[in-house]
Amino acid sequence: MNLINAVGYCEFANLQAARYQYGMMTREGRHVGLRIRNFDVYEARHGIYLNGFVTPTKRRRSHDIAVEDCDFIHFTKHAVRLQAGNYDVRFINCTAILVARSG
Repeated sequence: MNLINAVGYCEFANLQAARYQYGMMTREGRHVGLRIRNFDVYEARHGIYLNGFVTPTKRRRSHDIAVEDCDFIHFTKHAVRLQAGNYDVRFINCTAILVARSG
């Protein structure tokens, strides 16, 4: 799922994603008021990848985000990656299980 620029004040609930590079991602951020509940991601590179998208000319950041009751099972990079200007992000009752690496 790719969130477009500045999606806000909405809820994503009761969703599953399997074998995608990203369960949910954004590259242009500036999200406010997102609620992500019961979102389970299996065998992905990143479960959730949120870029707040702060640059020298764009100071608005993603904030007031709640991630609740989510499972990230067998990811290869990050269960959740927050980058470039996210604040007030809460994780409540979430589980992350990394892929076992050999060698």
